[in-house]
Amino acid sequence: MGVITTCLVTLTLGSLTVLDGVPIPVGVELLTNVPFPNIGGNVEIDLEPLLGVDETLIVPCPSVDFETQVALSPIITANLTVQVAEA
Repeated sequence: MGVITTCLVTLTLGSLTVLDGVPIPVGVELLTNVPFPNIGGNVEIDLEPLLGVDETLIVPCPSVDFETQVALSPIITANLTVQVAEA
C-alpha cells in the first residue's frame, strides 16, 4: 500500500456579488488548514457542503494563492480565495 500525502487547504469567502454589481465584503474562512489527500498532485475541494453548489475545485498541490468566482445562483456570485500548501 502506498503512502498517502496530504495538502493543507484554506478557503476564504471574500465577498458576494449581486448582478455584477459592487462586491459585498464577507471575509469568512470556510476552511483553515484542513488536510486533503494529494491525488496525482491535485486536491479536490467539494463545494456542495460548504456553499450548497454542485461544483468541485481541482487544485494542484502546492499552488500559488488565487481567487476564483463560483455562481451560487443566477444572480449571486461568491468570490473565493484558495490557498493550497504541502502538509
